[in-house]
Amino acid sequence: MTAAHPPTWPTSRVLAGWWPHLDRLRPRSLWLYHLLLHRIEAPVLIALPAEQERLARLLLEVLASPSSAGPATTARLAARLLFDPQLLRRFLADLETGGLVRATSGEQGWSLTSAGEQVVAGTTTLLPLRERRTLYFTEPPDAGARPRYIPLDRPPTSALSENEHWHFDIGVLRECAGQSAEWKRRHGFPVEVLGVADSSGASWEQVVIDRPEQLLVMFVLSGASTEETLLGLAVQPAGWHLHADRPVLMLGDRWHGVLPELSIDLPPDLWRPAWREWGQAHGLPLAEVEACYLEQKGAHLRVKAPQPLAERLRSSRGELKGETWVLAGEGRIHNAAFIELTDS
Repeated sequence: MTAAHPPTWPTSRVLAGWWPHLDRLRPRSLWLYHLLLHRIEAPVLIALPAEQERLARLLLEVLASPSSAGPATTARLAARLLFDPQLLRRFLADLETGGLVRATSGEQGWSLTSAGEQVVAGTTTLLPLRERRTLYFTEPPDAGARPRYIPLDRPPTSALSENEHWHFDIGVLRECAGQSAEWKRRHGFPVEVLGVADSSGASWEQVVIDRPEQLLVMFVLSGASTEETLLGLAVQPAGWHLHADRPVLMLGDRWHGVLPELSIDLPPDLWRPAWREWGQAHGLPLAEVEACYLEQKGAHLRVKAPQPLAERLRSSRGELKGETWVLAGEGRIHNAAFIELTDS
Protein backbone atom coordinates (compact mmCIF):
# COMPACT_ATOMS: atom_id res chain seq x y z
CA MET A 1 0.00 0.00 0.00
CA THR A 2 1.42 3.36 -1.00
CA ALA A 3 -0.04 6.83 -0.75
CA ALA A 4 1.13 10.39 -1.10
CA HIS A 5 2.47 12.12 1.97
CA PRO A 6 0.85 15.38 3.12
CA PRO A 7 1.06 18.07 0.42
CA THR A 8 3.30 20.17 2.68
CA TRP A 9 5.31 19.75 5.85
CA PRO A 10 5.43 22.42 8.58
CA THR A 11 7.97 25.19 8.20
CA SER A 12 10.83 25.97 10.54
CA ARG A 13 8.76 28.75 12.08
CA VAL A 14 5.86 26.37 12.77
CA LEU A 15 8.22 23.94 14.52
CA ALA A 16 9.62 26.80 16.57
CA GLY A 17 6.09 27.68 17.65
CA TRP A 18 5.59 24.12 18.90
CA TRP A 19 8.84 24.10 20.87
CA PRO A 20 7.45 25.56 24.16
CA HIS A 21 5.09 22.55 24.34
CA LEU A 22 7.74 20.04 23.28
CA ASP A 23 10.49 21.42 25.50
CA ARG A 24 8.50 20.51 28.63
CA LEU A 25 8.77 16.86 27.55
CA ARG A 26 12.60 17.03 27.37
CA PRO A 27 12.69 15.36 23.96
CA ARG A 28 15.61 13.17 22.93
CA SER A 29 14.29 12.65 19.41
CA LEU A 30 11.42 14.04 17.34
CA TRP A 31 9.63 12.64 14.29
CA LEU A 32 6.70 13.71 12.16
CA TYR A 33 4.91 10.65 10.83
CA HIS A 34 2.04 10.58 8.35
CA LEU A 35 0.18 7.46 9.51
CA LEU A 36 -2.01 5.52 7.11
CA LEU A 37 -4.53 3.71 9.26
CA HIS A 38 -6.97 0.85 9.07
CA ARG A 39 -9.77 1.68 11.49
CA ILE A 40 -11.09 -1.82 12.06
CA GLU A 41 -14.55 -2.28 13.58
CA ALA A 42 -14.94 -5.96 14.33
CA PRO A 43 -16.88 -8.38 16.54
CA VAL A 44 -14.41 -9.84 19.02
CA LEU A 45 -14.46 -12.29 21.89
CA ILE A 46 -13.88 -10.68 25.29
CA ALA A 47 -12.65 -12.58 28.34
CA LEU A 48 -14.72 -11.98 31.45
CA PRO A 49 -12.79 -10.40 34.32
CA ALA A 50 -12.63 -12.65 37.39
CA GLU A 51 -15.21 -10.56 39.28
CA GLN A 52 -17.65 -10.63 36.36
CA GLU A 53 -17.13 -14.37 35.90
CA ARG A 54 -18.06 -14.98 39.55
CA LEU A 55 -21.14 -12.78 39.17
CA ALA A 56 -22.11 -14.57 35.94
CA ARG A 57 -21.92 -17.98 37.61
CA LEU A 58 -23.90 -16.70 40.59
CA LEU A 59 -26.60 -15.28 38.31
CA LEU A 60 -26.86 -18.49 36.33
CA GLU A 61 -27.15 -20.52 39.53
CA VAL A 62 -29.88 -18.20 40.86
CA LEU A 63 -31.81 -18.49 37.60
CA ALA A 64 -31.46 -22.26 37.78
CA SER A 65 -33.21 -22.24 41.18
CA PRO A 66 -36.90 -21.31 40.81
CA SER A 67 -38.16 -18.76 43.33
CA SER A 68 -41.62 -18.66 44.90
CA ALA A 69 -41.52 -14.84 44.72
CA GLY A 70 -42.42 -14.88 41.04
CA PRO A 71 -40.62 -14.44 37.71
CA ALA A 72 -36.91 -13.65 37.87
CA THR A 73 -37.20 -10.00 36.90
CA THR A 74 -34.22 -7.65 36.99
CA ALA A 75 -35.65 -5.92 40.07
CA ARG A 76 -36.15 -9.18 41.99
CA LEU A 77 -32.68 -10.44 41.05
CA ALA A 78 -31.11 -7.13 42.11
CA ALA A 79 -32.88 -7.26 45.48
CA ARG A 80 -31.89 -10.87 46.02
CA LEU A 81 -28.23 -10.26 45.13
CA LEU A 82 -28.02 -6.77 46.70
CA PHE A 83 -26.88 -5.40 43.34
CA ASP A 84 -27.54 -2.15 41.49
CA PRO A 85 -30.49 -2.78 39.10
CA GLN A 86 -29.05 -0.72 36.23
CA LEU A 87 -25.68 -2.45 36.37
CA LEU A 88 -27.39 -5.83 36.64
CA ARG A 89 -29.60 -5.09 33.63
CA ARG A 90 -26.52 -4.31 31.49
CA PHE A 91 -24.79 -7.47 32.71
CA LEU A 92 -27.83 -9.60 31.92
CA ALA A 93 -27.88 -8.08 28.44
CA ASP A 94 -24.25 -9.19 27.98
CA LEU A 95 -25.17 -12.71 29.06
CA GLU A 96 -28.07 -12.64 26.64
CA THR A 97 -25.70 -11.63 23.84
CA GLY A 98 -23.51 -14.56 24.85
CA GLY A 99 -26.47 -16.93 24.50
CA LEU A 100 -26.60 -17.92 28.20
CA VAL A 101 -29.90 -16.28 29.23
CA ARG A 102 -33.05 -15.07 27.52
CA ALA A 103 -35.60 -12.44 28.38
CA THR A 104 -39.05 -13.95 28.92
CA SER A 105 -42.34 -12.32 28.05
CA GLY A 106 -44.93 -11.07 30.49
CA GLU A 107 -43.19 -9.46 33.45
CA GLN A 108 -39.87 -9.32 31.60
CA GLY A 109 -38.20 -11.97 33.64
CA TRP A 110 -35.07 -13.91 32.76
CA SER A 111 -34.45 -17.61 32.23
CA LEU A 112 -31.56 -19.87 31.27
CA THR A 113 -30.92 -21.06 27.75
CA SER A 114 -29.68 -24.58 27.12
CA ALA A 115 -26.13 -23.18 26.98
CA GLY A 116 -26.65 -21.53 30.37
CA GLU A 117 -27.97 -24.79 31.82
CA GLN A 118 -24.84 -26.59 30.61
CA VAL A 119 -22.61 -24.03 32.38
CA VAL A 120 -24.54 -24.54 35.65
CA ALA A 121 -24.31 -28.32 35.23
CA GLY A 122 -20.56 -28.06 34.74
CA THR A 123 -20.61 -29.72 31.32
CA THR A 124 -19.25 -26.59 29.62
CA THR A 125 -17.34 -23.47 30.59
CA LEU A 126 -18.34 -19.85 30.36
CA LEU A 127 -17.85 -18.60 26.84
CA PRO A 128 -16.25 -15.20 26.15
CA LEU A 129 -18.57 -12.30 25.53
CA ARG A 130 -19.08 -10.90 22.06
CA GLU A 131 -18.46 -7.21 21.63
CA ARG A 132 -17.75 -4.80 18.78
CA ARG A 133 -14.43 -3.05 19.18
CA THR A 134 -12.61 -0.36 17.20
CA LEU A 135 -8.92 -1.15 16.73
CA TYR A 136 -6.30 0.71 14.71
CA PHE A 137 -3.65 -0.83 12.48
CA THR A 138 -1.00 1.19 10.67
CA GLU A 139 0.50 0.59 7.24
CA PRO A 140 4.30 0.28 7.62
CA PRO A 141 6.45 2.39 5.29
CA ASP A 142 7.93 -0.72 3.66
CA ALA A 143 5.97 -1.81 0.61
CA GLY A 144 4.39 -5.21 1.04
CA ALA A 145 4.71 -5.30 4.83
CA ARG A 146 1.64 -6.34 6.80
CA PRO A 147 -0.27 -3.77 8.87
CA ARG A 148 0.69 -3.55 12.55
CA TYR A 149 -1.51 -2.84 15.56
CA ILE A 150 -1.04 0.61 17.07
CA PRO A 151 -2.75 1.54 20.38
CA LEU A 152 -4.14 4.95 19.45
CA ASP A 153 -6.45 6.68 21.92
CA ARG A 154 -9.34 8.51 20.22
CA PRO A 155 -7.19 9.97 17.43
CA PRO A 156 -8.60 12.94 15.44
CA THR A 157 -8.19 11.17 12.11
CA SER A 158 -9.41 12.22 8.69
CA ALA A 159 -10.67 10.07 5.83
CA LEU A 160 -8.13 8.62 3.43
CA SER A 161 -9.02 8.18 -0.22
CA GLU A 162 -9.15 4.45 -0.76
CA ASN A 163 -7.35 2.95 -3.76
CA GLU A 164 -7.28 -0.46 -5.40
CA HIS A 165 -4.38 -1.64 -3.22
CA TRP A 166 -6.10 -0.91 0.09
CA HIS A 167 -6.70 -4.18 1.89
CA PHE A 168 -6.72 -5.52 5.42
CA ASP A 169 -6.10 -9.17 6.19
CA ILE A 170 -8.35 -10.15 9.12
CA GLY A 171 -5.71 -12.77 9.91
CA VAL A 172 -3.54 -9.95 11.31
CA LEU A 173 -6.21 -9.20 13.93
CA ARG A 174 -6.62 -12.90 14.71
CA GLU A 175 -2.86 -13.26 15.23
CA CYS A 176 -2.79 -10.31 17.65
CA ALA A 177 -5.77 -11.67 19.60
CA GLY A 178 -4.07 -15.07 19.86
CA GLN A 179 -0.81 -13.72 21.30
CA SER A 180 0.22 -14.10 24.94
CA ALA A 181 -0.83 -11.60 27.60
CA GLU A 182 2.79 -10.43 27.85
CA TRP A 183 2.93 -9.71 24.11
CA LYS A 184 -0.36 -7.82 24.31
CA ARG A 185 0.84 -5.67 27.20
CA ARG A 186 4.10 -4.96 25.39
CA HIS A 187 2.32 -3.84 22.23
CA GLY A 188 -0.62 -2.11 23.93
CA PHE A 189 -3.13 -4.61 22.54
CA PRO A 190 -6.24 -5.16 24.73
CA VAL A 191 -5.40 -8.17 26.91
CA GLU A 192 -9.06 -9.15 27.26
CA VAL A 193 -9.54 -9.62 23.50
CA LEU A 194 -9.23 -13.38 22.91
CA GLY A 195 -10.21 -13.71 19.28
CA VAL A 196 -12.45 -12.62 16.44
CA ALA A 197 -16.10 -13.66 16.69
CA ASP A 198 -17.75 -15.58 13.90
CA SER A 199 -18.76 -13.06 11.24
CA SER A 200 -20.71 -15.42 9.00
CA GLY A 201 -24.13 -14.14 10.07
CA ALA A 202 -26.26 -11.57 8.26
CA SER A 203 -26.39 -9.03 11.10
CA TRP A 204 -24.34 -5.85 10.59
CA GLU A 205 -22.92 -6.39 14.09
CA GLN A 206 -21.06 -9.43 12.78
CA VAL A 207 -19.48 -7.61 9.83
CA VAL A 208 -15.83 -6.50 9.91
CA ILE A 209 -15.45 -2.93 8.62
CA ASP A 210 -12.15 -1.41 7.43
CA ARG A 211 -12.22 2.39 7.28
CA PRO A 212 -9.18 4.01 5.57
CA GLU A 213 -8.01 6.96 7.68
CA GLN A 214 -4.90 9.10 8.13
CA LEU A 215 -3.26 11.07 10.88
CA LEU A 216 -0.17 13.27 11.12
CA VAL A 217 1.60 12.69 14.45
CA MET A 218 4.53 14.33 16.19
CA PHE A 219 6.30 11.52 18.03
CA VAL A 220 8.38 12.59 21.02
CA LEU A 221 10.94 10.29 22.63
CA SER A 222 11.95 11.33 26.14
CA GLY A 223 13.48 9.86 29.28
CA ALA A 224 16.66 7.91 29.89
CA SER A 225 17.46 4.98 27.62
CA THR A 226 16.36 2.54 30.33
CA GLU A 227 13.10 4.42 31.05
CA GLU A 228 12.05 5.74 27.66
CA THR A 229 8.62 7.12 26.88
CA LEU A 230 7.28 7.62 23.39
CA LEU A 231 4.40 10.09 23.10
CA GLY A 232 2.32 10.72 20.01
CA LEU A 233 0.82 14.20 19.61
CA ALA A 234 -1.73 14.66 16.84
CA VAL A 235 -1.15 17.47 14.35
CA GLN A 236 -3.92 19.28 12.50
CA PRO A 237 -2.38 20.33 9.14
CA ALA A 238 -5.01 23.02 8.62
CA GLY A 239 -3.42 25.79 10.66
CA TRP A 240 -0.66 23.46 11.92
CA HIS A 241 -2.22 23.01 15.34
CA LEU A 242 -0.35 20.65 17.68
CA HIS A 243 -2.63 18.79 20.11
CA ALA A 244 -0.10 18.91 22.92
CA ASP A 245 -2.53 18.51 25.83
CA ARG A 246 -3.77 14.99 25.04
CA PRO A 247 -1.42 12.39 23.54
CA VAL A 248 -3.07 9.92 21.19
CA LEU A 249 -0.37 7.37 22.01
CA MET A 250 1.81 6.68 25.05
CA LEU A 251 4.31 3.81 25.12
CA GLY A 252 7.09 2.81 27.49
CA ASP A 253 10.57 1.58 26.67
CA ARG A 254 9.18 -1.26 24.52
CA TRP A 255 7.88 1.11 21.88
CA HIS A 256 10.31 -0.36 19.33
CA GLY A 257 7.97 -3.34 18.83
CA VAL A 258 5.08 -1.06 17.84
CA LEU A 259 6.98 1.45 15.68
CA PRO A 260 10.32 -0.14 14.76
CA GLU A 261 10.75 2.24 11.83
CA LEU A 262 11.44 5.06 14.30
CA SER A 263 14.42 3.09 15.65
CA ILE A 264 16.29 3.46 12.37
CA ASP A 265 18.80 6.32 12.39
CA LEU A 266 18.36 8.82 9.57
CA PRO A 267 21.31 8.55 7.15
CA PRO A 268 23.57 11.63 7.23
CA ASP A 269 23.09 12.21 3.50
CA LEU A 270 19.39 12.96 4.12
CA TRP A 271 20.26 15.84 6.45
CA ARG A 272 22.39 17.48 3.75
CA PRO A 273 19.53 18.44 1.36
CA ALA A 274 17.42 19.65 4.31
CA TRP A 275 20.29 21.86 5.50
CA ARG A 276 20.95 23.06 1.94
CA GLU A 277 17.29 24.00 1.48
CA TRP A 278 17.29 25.84 4.81
CA GLY A 279 20.44 27.77 3.84
CA GLN A 280 19.06 28.76 0.45
CA ALA A 281 15.81 29.94 2.06
CA HIS A 282 17.85 32.27 4.26
CA GLY A 283 20.13 33.60 1.52
CA LEU A 284 23.33 31.85 2.62
CA PRO A 285 26.18 31.30 0.14
CA LEU A 286 25.84 27.79 -1.28
CA ALA A 287 29.57 27.10 -1.16
CA GLU A 288 29.70 27.90 2.57
CA VAL A 289 26.55 25.88 3.26
CA GLU A 290 28.06 22.86 1.49
CA ALA A 291 31.28 23.25 3.46
CA CYS A 292 29.46 22.65 6.78
CA TYR A 293 29.85 19.40 8.70
CA LEU A 294 26.53 17.98 9.91
CA GLU A 295 25.93 15.63 12.84
CA GLN A 296 22.58 14.63 14.31
CA LYS A 297 22.38 14.28 18.08
CA GLY A 298 18.83 13.35 18.96
CA ALA A 299 16.64 16.42 18.57
CA HIS A 300 19.63 18.58 17.57
CA LEU A 301 21.45 19.00 14.26
CA ARG A 302 24.98 20.12 15.04
CA VAL A 303 26.34 22.30 12.25
CA LYS A 304 30.07 22.96 12.19
CA ALA A 305 30.28 25.97 9.91
CA PRO A 306 33.22 27.92 8.45
CA GLN A 307 33.97 30.96 10.57
CA PRO A 308 32.52 33.56 8.11
CA LEU A 309 29.22 31.68 7.93
CA ALA A 310 29.12 31.11 11.68
CA GLU A 311 29.64 34.82 12.34
CA ARG A 312 26.98 35.75 9.80
CA LEU A 313 24.43 33.43 11.37
CA ARG A 314 25.16 34.68 14.87
CA SER A 315 24.80 38.29 13.81
CA SER A 316 21.45 37.58 12.14
CA ARG A 317 20.07 35.46 14.97
CA GLY A 318 17.48 38.10 15.80
CA GLU A 319 16.31 38.23 12.19
CA LEU A 320 15.77 34.47 12.09
CA LYS A 321 13.12 34.80 14.83
CA GLY A 322 13.32 31.17 15.87
CA GLU A 323 13.52 29.77 12.35
CA THR A 324 16.25 27.38 13.40
CA TRP A 325 14.53 24.05 12.80
CA VAL A 326 14.82 21.59 9.94
CA LEU A 327 12.88 18.53 8.81
CA ALA A 328 14.72 15.75 7.04
CA GLY A 329 13.61 12.41 5.70
CA GLU A 330 11.85 10.58 2.91
CA GLY A 331 8.31 9.37 2.38
CA ARG A 332 5.97 9.56 5.35
CA ILE A 333 8.55 9.93 8.15
CA HIS A 334 10.59 13.08 8.78
CA ASN A 335 13.00 13.78 11.65
CA ALA A 336 12.80 17.20 13.26
CA ALA A 337 15.91 18.84 14.71
CA PHE A 338 17.00 22.15 16.20
CA ILE A 339 20.03 23.70 14.49
CA GLU A 340 22.95 23.94 16.90
CA LEU A 341 25.75 26.09 15.45
CA THR A 342 29.43 25.48 16.22
CA ASP A 343 32.67 26.76 14.64
CA SER A 344 34.57 24.33 12.44
